[in-house]
Amino acid sequence: MPTSTLRRLLCDAAVSRVVFGPDSQVLDVGRAQRTVTGQMRRAVIARDKHCVYVDCTQPPARCEVHHAERHWADGGETSVRNAALLCWHHHDLVDRTNVTMRWTGNPDGARHSGWTLVDRHGRELTPTGTPRGAAGRRT
Repeated sequence: MPTSTLRRLLCDAAVSRVVFGPDSQVLDVGRAQRTVTGQMRRAVIARDKHCVYVDCTQPPARCEVHHAERHWADGGETSVRNAALLCWHHHDLVDRTNVTMRWTGNPDGARHSGWTLVDRHGRELTPTGTPRGAAGRRT
């Protein structure tokens, strides 16, 4: 299984560890990792409104919750702060092409806040036709 597929599945899945001994006896059963809860998903939807990928407006029904700033597989927490709505297509694209995400602005989602996406070469992804300032920020 490609690593990108595994990372995508780990974004919103329960993962348990079961360790077997040489005679197939269960030696240890790990604790399932916490996934995005219904309340947490509703909070992310209320903040993000739609897929947060540049120029995408897919509705929440077509989105998954992505561990945005730090992936769960890399020790990222499952929290609203570390979660973003991505449609199925863009969720796969972000995981497959190593796009990084960071929250910019106010942590409470106030005006002028949002997700900044950066490609694997360090270039900020901007809306089509939006001029970029000298520092690479949207103007």
